[in-house]
Amino acid sequence: MLKYILPIVFFLYCSLTGFAQRSIDEKINSKYLGDTINCTVWLPQNWNVKQHYTTIYTFSYGASNAEFIAEQINYLRKLNISNLPPIIVVNIWADMDLIGYNYETGLLTERGTRTVSCIKNEIIPLLESKYKASKFRAYIGQSYGASYGNYLFLKQPDIFSAYMLMSPERIAPLQPPFEITPELQKNYSKRQTYYFIASGDLDIQRRRDYAKDISERVSKLDSSRFAYRYENLSLAGHNNSLAICLPIALDFIYQHYSSFPQPDSTVRISSLIKQYESNLSAIYGIDVDKQSYGVYSNFLPIIWQKKDSIGLIDAIKYFITSESDIRQLRDFAFSCSIVGLKDKAKELYGEAINKGIANQKSPNFYPGYLITCYRESADLADNPKEGWDLLQKGLQVCLKHKINIYNDYYPNIYYYLGKFASENDYQTEEGIRYLQLYIEKQKDVITLNQFPLNKAYYYLGKCYFLLNDTKKAKLYLQMALNLNSNYKEAKMLLQKLSENK
Repeated sequence: MLKYILPIVFFLYCSLTGFAQRSIDEKINSKYLGDTINCTVWLPQNWNVKQHYTTIYTFSYGASNAEFIAEQINYLRKLNISNLPPIIVVNIWADMDLIGYNYETGLLTERGTRTVSCIKNEIIPLLESKYKASKFRAYIGQSYGASYGNYLFLKQPDIFSAYMLMSPERIAPLQPPFEITPELQKNYSKRQTYYFIASGDLDIQRRRDYAKDISERVSKLDSSRFAYRYENLSLAGHNNSLAICLPIALDFIYQHYSSFPQPDSTVRISSLIKQYESNLSAIYGIDVDKQSYGVYSNFLPIIWQKKDSIGLIDAIKYFITSESDIRQLRDFAFSCSIVGLKDKAKELYGEAINKGIANQKSPNFYPGYLITCYRESADLADNPKEGWDLLQKGLQVCLKHKINIYNDYYPNIYYYLGKFASENDYQTEEGIRYLQLYIEKQKDVITLNQFPLNKAYYYLGKCYFLLNDTKKAKLYLQMALNLNSNYKEAKMLLQKLSENK
């Protein structure tokens, strides 16, 4: 988990077909306020009416910015930094007068009371119906917005399931008041609630003291149904506390989204998936995001360890849909190859390759996945020609996109071609050329994912052995051993050459 260091501002201005969130402005005619109230709804990428979503609500006040929150969630999900579900973010456009919170009393003005009624009875029902939002609602606020969040927590406990409150303001001792009543304690013992509060160590003392005091009072509610957390951020002040703390707060309130059932040798993988599905429905009111790497990747290692081919078929039926992207199809194809489902692996690799080819002009296209599919499916080919042709297609993708891929794909593709040639006694002279290209280009590449030169020398030696060029075969095998004197395969082949002399 990120603790204190994170990108404070990360806005991705892409098209709606890319990774950007989509925003929609809503105007709600409120009978409680006798006026129109404006909201902006930020929908997660690939939002659709078939799925349910949790929601985060905030006000356009202080440093709480809904656009930043939505984009930060998108960033954390996109790079798999945090395992978060798709989330709807709602910004309610309201100033202090409309919010109506009083620091001295900790209560609301008459107008503020009507605003709460509008939120409960007009805004939330409308948005939940229109955008397929679940009943799991989180509130996030900073400074005045955080203090208002405490009012909602104390006086309106039925509205929100989670609170993320950064740098709440206090104007004087006991102002605003904060008291946990027996009735409140009883209320929060009945429903799953998350309460997160944070202050910045660079903020003024009264605010730091207030946040700590609140955390001590809220700790009395701690139970299996109520989770709380307090953070004092050493590098944060007042205005940047939300930006610095947001990933930590999100991980906290979605902790059960990342809580996966522990594997049991007697329990089928389908039962574990159903257990996880049931937990998400009960706590967050949402379905499993079947395309999320952060979800399905927690079940695949269990299958690998047990070589559970039946379990993998169950997982494929559950997770793989028409919406599955090239990465997910590749991950399940690779899993099939591990557990011995060769035909299913080839089928999924074929689907992944077709999807990758079709999406090459998409702004989200990443060549590395397509290259990997070509390379790994080559190992499953029925004959050397089929495997070689697949690797050649992978090479063409590498050459076309080599500026936009990590360098472990290029020049590594040359190594894979040379290795394949030597292991299959196919296109051996071409294999030699590719291995020499790899050795030449590898010198200018700094990465941890390059193959050691001793392996390249070994496969060169093997290629020359297949071509009956004993002199060069011995030369490269000895070069491999000079770099790794314990290279078993190189020793054996060199000994064989010596015996046949």
